[in-house]
Amino acid sequence: HLKIDESISNRKAREELIDDLEEILKRESEATGRRLYMAGSPPVAAYVTKQTFRDVLTYLPFTFVLVVGSMFLIFRNYYLTVIPFVAVLVSVIWTMALLTLLTGEINLVTILIPTTIFVIGTSDCVHILANYQDSVYKADSRRDAIERTVRISAIPRLLTSLTTMVGFGSMVINDIIPIKQLGVFSAVGIAFAYLFGVTLIPILLSYLRHLHLMEFRTKENPIPGRLRPVLLRLAETAMARWKIVLAASVVLLFVTYAGVRQLYVDTDPANWFGKESALKKSLNWVNGNIAGSGVFYISIEMAEGHSVTDPSVLRSIQSLEASLEAMPHVGRVLTIADVIKQLIFTVNIVEEGTFAIPEEKGGVAQLLLLASLSDDVGFLEEFVDPDHRSTVLTIIFD
Repeated sequence: HLKIDESISNRKAREELIDDLEEILKRESEATGRRLYMAGSPPVAAYVTKQTFRDVLTYLPFTFVLVVGSMFLIFRNYYLTVIPFVAVLVSVIWTMALLTLLTGEINLVTILIPTTIFVIGTSDCVHILANYQDSVYKADSRRDAIERTVRISAIPRLLTSLTTMVGFGSMVINDIIPIKQLGVFSAVGIAFAYLFGVTLIPILLSYLRHLHLMEFRTKENPIPGRLRPVLLRLAETAMARWKIVLAASVVLLFVTYAGVRQLYVDTDPANWFGKESALKKSLNWVNGNIAGSGVFYISIEMAEGHSVTDPSVLRSIQSLEASLEAMPHVGRVLTIADVIKQLIFTVNIVEEGTFAIPEEKGGVAQLLLLASLSDDVGFLEEFVDPDHRSTVLTIIFD
């Protein structure tokens, strides 16, 4: 049983440590001819984090291409496609730079921030460009069109950005630090997206001198390109057959609801990976041959003036332990009562299984004091705090 030092909190350092352990196990397996397995929460966390970062870095470019391609189909103009992308990209860079500067790293949760800013910022920029296209044939000059665009889009975009920022900012009350960081820096990124949207986009539009006003839509052709006939046909069909559209929407709603009810929360790490995953094979072997790799913790805290080392409390913990071990899929439960019984076995040198919790509280205190004198690795702290007011039950699942 190995425990990673809590001082190794950096994600990259933990991943490198797990990689080194995997390499050691591989060499030992080849040298001894025995298959060695590694399981537990540290390798699972390292593998999930590594795969998540790899997936984000792989699929994020495809997301950019999809969004940029969609914008080109909407505006039918290369400049109006690239300009909002530049504004949003600057917002993402500023946000992630600030995140790294203040927190020191990007974790499994905050890696979602670039995608969040990109999607929300792009949708806001589309409104600005739509307003600009609308202002082109209503204004007398390019300058007037840009001023009109800023005037009619700044306040609505400010209100939508503020409401979105408040939604993400509400995560600040969460006790989980990565989720709190996700909320705070997503709100900051949305603020940057608004700032660059109402400043950088108009500036870039003003420098495109060679772009003629006639390249944009006009009153006679408000929807350029091939989208016009398609959208008109959809609108005519929806209006002519509104009963069918409404009935189909209701049916789709019930089908979606039925699908949502099939969702369930799966907390078994062995089901998170593919069948050929080396980690999945290790987890399955450990679950099938040893106590299991899934761990759950129960914390018990006593009231003021009471102690978990009281014999009556320890016997209650023993009873709870027996009840938990009788549950399906529970392999083993480790408690402070087990520690006390093991200490009795060690000190008194009696036959294992023939001893019981001491009747006197002083006897328990003496055992813990004796154990603490030789506890150089903090083993007792895994089960009980120094004041003996709280304890932790460790449940290992099959």
